Amino acid sequence: MISKKAVIRQDILTPDFVVEIAKKCSSFHSTITMYARDQTVNLKSIVNIFGTELNKDEEVELVFSGNDEEQACEAILQLLEN
Repeated sequence: MISKKAVIRQDILTPDFVVEIAKKCSSFHSTITMYARDQTVNLKSIVNIFGTELNKDEEVELVFSGNDEEQACEAILQLLEN
């Protein structure tokens, strides 16, 4: 399991970005969970992502767990922080 703090540098709730991040997360076998405020978000779920209340420049915790967790962590952090 890998746990990382990240600062959201993208407007995560735009429809295009939600689809992009859900597709990218779904390409990995690992579970990918985001914790923000009092929310727990499955980043493979478009519905879960749309149900969040996040702002640009907000800090979140990302947890990756599975056989490809290192690759997932690198790819998702890059997507969220750039």
